[in-house]
Amino acid sequence: MGFHAGAELLVRLPLLGRSLQLERLETTVTDVEMQFRRQTVELCASPNVYRFQSPWLPFNQENYAKYQGMSIDEKRLECERIATGNLLTAFRGLGVHISDRLSVQFEKQRQVRCRYKNQVFIGFYGALRVNARLPDGIAIGKAVSHGFGWLSPAPDHRQS
Repeated sequence: MGFHAGAELLVRLPLLGRSLQLERLETTVTDVEMQFRRQTVELCASPNVYRFQSPWLPFNQENYAKYQGMSIDEKRLECERIATGNLLTAFRGLGVHISDRLSVQFEKQRQVRCRYKNQVFIGFYGALRVNARLPDGIAIGKAVSHGFGWLSPAPDHRQS
C-alpha cells in the first residue's frame, strides 16, 4: 500500500516474478492488481474512532523509560501527545496542512511485546478518537512500512 509519492513508486516497481519472503514462507509474485482511490483528509466537527489493527509502536528506548515512571493519567496523556505528533507527521508526508487544533484521545485495550530489527518494543492495541477523517490504511508510529500501527475506522462508528 502506498500514499502520495509512495503510490506513484509502487506503480513503477517490477513486481511480477519477484520473490517475497513472508515470515517463513517464500513466494513468487505471479499476478499484480492495483486499485487507486482519492481520499479526503480533513478536520471534522465531531470525532471519528479508529482502531489499531496491528500494534502501534509509539516509543523509542528513551521515551519508553520515561513512560514507565509515569502515573496512569500521565501515560494516557503521553500516548495522546505522541499519537498527535504521529498523525501530524503523517499529514505532512501526505501534503495535508491542518489549520486548526488536532484533538486525539487514546484508549488502550492491551499491551504487547513486538520484535522489530532484533529489538523488543512495547506495542499497543486500542482506539483513537480523532477530530479528523483519516485515509483508509493509514499507519502511525515506528515501523509502519513493516506493518505496525495500522488504523481502520471502528466498525461501530461511522465517519462524519
